[in-house]
Amino acid sequence: MPPLLTFLLVVPLAAAAALAARPHGARLAALAAVSLGLGAASLRVALALPIGAEADPLWVGALPLRSLRVDAGLQLLGAFLAIAAAGLAWGPDLRSRGTALLSGATGATIIVALLPALEAAGVVPVFLATLALGAGCWVAGMLLLPLLRRLPHRPAGDSTHAERPAWAVLTALGTIAAVVAPHALVVLAGAALAAAASRRIVVAIVVLPAIGFAGWWLHVIGAPTGLALSALPEGPFSPAAEAMLVPALAVAAAGLMAGAARGRPGSNALLGVAGIALLLRLCVPALPAGMDGWRTVAVPLGVLVMWAAAARGALAPLALAGAWIAAFAPAGGGPTGAWLLALVPALVAGSRLLSRAVPVRALTSMVGALGGAFALDGVLRTEVVYGVVATAAVAIATEVYISRARHT
Repeated sequence: MPPLLTFLLVVPLAAAAALAARPHGARLAALAAVSLGLGAASLRVALALPIGAEADPLWVGALPLRSLRVDAGLQLLGAFLAIAAAGLAWGPDLRSRGTALLSGATGATIIVALLPALEAAGVVPVFLATLALGAGCWVAGMLLLPLLRRLPHRPAGDSTHAERPAWAVLTALGTIAAVVAPHALVVLAGAALAAAASRRIVVAIVVLPAIGFAGWWLHVIGAPTGLALSALPEGPFSPAAEAMLVPALAVAAAGLMAGAARGRPGSNALLGVAGIALLLRLCVPALPAGMDGWRTVAVPLGVLVMWAAAARGALAPLALAGAWIAAFAPAGGGPTGAWLLALVPALVAGSRLLSRAVPVRALTSMVGALGGAFALDGVLRTEVVYGVVATAAVAIATEVYISRARHT
């Protein structure tokens, strides 16, 4: 069983969902990606596989049958949805046929990759699990979607107001410094520069004091060993210091991500990347106990934001909330997923800037799907229930987004 094949297969499904001209085909392809991602991540977590490790079929057979059947059933459900999406997406034009072939071929590939699990768990039990999962999801969708569709919808801003190049350059430079700088204070300074250059008063008011507080105490506590990122894991940070510093850096990260959440054209869409850099480059390596301690607060907040974004079909805040959750679950593919999801607002902004160009929309969908799959691989290792609830929010968001897109 190739180690990353099931993760990579969410990419063509996401592309098919973005390229499908018919809403029903797009809907089923997107739901196929969600089901496949959840099942693949759950199976990898059950096998305790790090990213890049190979799954021996004997390991698969050693899993508890109930768990194996559910995980395989989710992936098989994804395959069936992908094949059904191919039938619904087929049309007279070349784009529709290409999309249908992409979705159908992906569904067939999922089944082939799933053969070891089917052999270990039994074809009939897995098929019955697939039917039960599909029926349960259908009933839940029928109950929830009418309520969500009645919620007031405020379209995301498509403003193309002119942005002064100097501010855009400063925001980009600050984000780059936060992502690549080898020193903690330079990372903080880069994030502060990006916040200040965003020209959003609320972002600056939230981010700058939090960065100042965290920077001061990082300097005071970590000065004996140095604040180079390579030295931070060996720094003399006590559990109390970690519990104090993580909230400050998390508040700064949240402020930056809120500045990027609207997904408007412009450099502010990069702010989420700077926010994730604070969590992954400073908190995760230097303050692991603090991250563990605050996870029970941060993850539920992220799930609430995901559901709020799902109700509006808002992709940028949905992706950023997923990145936030994955940053607090830095095992397995969590960090990779967080970085990928943090890029989604910039891609959404690019799509709007280019009048919703199909290639950019497809790229946004593919990056988001792959990031979500990796993020799940991390979240399910630490917060199983919240990981499933967050996945449900993604499924709801795709339905709401596609439904509303038909009427805009």
